[in-house]
Amino acid sequence: MQKKLTIYSFESLAVLLLCVLASVTLQAQNAYFSVVGGMPHLPVLVNTAAVLSPVAGAMIFSTADGTVMFYSGATDGWQKWCTAKPALPLGAYTNFTVTAAGIPCLPVSAVNTGVGQAGALYYPSGGAGLLLNNGADWFTPKLLLATPTTNAYTMAGNIAGYTTGGFAMPVKPTDPTFVDTDKGTVYLNSTDQKLHVNDGTVWLSVTCANCPSTMTVTHTVPITLTITYGVYDDATNKLCWITRNLGASNQAATLTDATEEALGFLYAWGNSQSNSPAIWGSTLGNHPTSGFLTTSQDWGTYDWPNDPCKSAFVAENSAWRVANDVDWATISAQYTTEAACFAAPIKLHDGGYSDATSSTTLSVISGGMGVWHSSTPGRTFQNSDYYNHGQLMRNGTPPAPFTQKGMRYDPVRCVRNY
Repeated sequence: MQKKLTIYSFESLAVLLLCVLASVTLQAQNAYFSVVGGMPHLPVLVNTAAVLSPVAGAMIFSTADGTVMFYSGATDGWQKWCTAKPALPLGAYTNFTVTAAGIPCLPVSAVNTGVGQAGALYYPSGGAGLLLNNGADWFTPKLLLATPTTNAYTMAGNIAGYTTGGFAMPVKPTDPTFVDTDKGTVYLNSTDQKLHVNDGTVWLSVTCANCPSTMTVTHTVPITLTITYGVYDDATNKLCWITRNLGASNQAATLTDATEEALGFLYAWGNSQSNSPAIWGSTLGNHPTSGFLTTSQDWGTYDWPNDPCKSAFVAENSAWRVANDVDWATISAQYTTEAACFAAPIKLHDGGYSDATSSTTLSVISGGMGVWHSSTPGRTFQNSDYYNHGQLMRNGTPPAPFTQKGMRYDPVRCVRNY
């Protein structure tokens, strides 16, 4: 049998060689989107300015920023992976797309898009930034509350959901073996629940802060007051706490700081706002002197239906809420004395509260004890009055539950899980 001899012209060999060289060069630079061995590779660019005409949902790895960046539209521009920004209007990219310039664009959708599997990712047109799926539910990158289900290489040579409009990254427990062509490789690590990306030299773990360092809020009720709250990250219990009472314009200066400015707003249990005018003649107007609610109005369904923390911090994250008994127990376990509570980042102090002295007036009891509401409902009845759970700190002890009469006005602390 004769072997067939194929003769290539010089021109065809030159074209073939140029294509190979171009492919190798592109793969080495990785300035485009590709899927190699089932692993997505982001464009690796010096900075976001290298993308001349970004569109909503565009995603790259920026060497200048040292992290994955996504384009959240003309208003907010490029954002880091961890950033939660107001969602975009529903745009042209309702499916996963790769632009002519080779830039991947995540789906921008009004509803959860693609397959609901671990690693699925999209940009909501009604939400707060990127959303990830852990195999059971959708979360923002820094609020990924459970370990993602490992799906390894979900599709040979492709990404699960790529052909059906969605986008799902591989989820693996460890970094793949690094080779030169892995520059820009991105996946979700199921061990540390973080995004891992290869910058061409090493694997980087993109760490999202679980709690903001500060939050600035302008309160309009009961008065207009702008406050910058510090935030304590309780990593042991995965909780974020504000480090002063809600409405406190000043951080407490001492354990027994009795100033209204350090005490903050006072609330009837279950109410969304405190009343005015001020009882001390302060310009803050935090404390009610009359017109407080009757016990039946205070208690209603034994729940906190109008959470003041949720409304105050909705711009940062609507998961903020009034602390409950379980939250307070985590503080008592960490800090076992009043002094320790004040010295800790949470800065609990004996600021006091207001109590009913008649049917129309309240007296302020300040200093000597710390009292806060707990949103945990209580159902104790005594002499036809309603009681509910609060938290009391005094005589050297950390906060502990106690029952308090419904007509009392106490400060609150805001908390959220992550």
